[in-house]
Amino acid sequence: VAVMPASSLGSRSSDVVIASKVKAKFIDARDLLSNAFYVVVERGNVYLMGRVTEREANRATEIARQISGVNKVVRAFDLISEEELARITPKPKNGE
Repeated sequence: VAVMPASSLGSRSSDVVIASKVKAKFIDARDLLSNAFYVVVERGNVYLMGRVTEREANRATEIARQISGVNKVVRAFDLISEEELARITPKPKNGE
């Protein structure tokens, strides 16, 4: 947490673009449930939050770090086990 003057319009616009790119990459990643992540970007710093496994946290961090314009990735995850993930993930209905 830092006390700073309000960010500029250009900085905020850049943050929106970065957040959109991160979210799009999460959707493209076949090994992640993109809706498990909450992404906030402020001054090029990406804050990743969610209830995910350690594997998912590491993968999401790796993806976010590769986005142009990202200064730093801050992780604030509630880690769960792979078994817990399997238990809470909705199963597809028959015929889907």
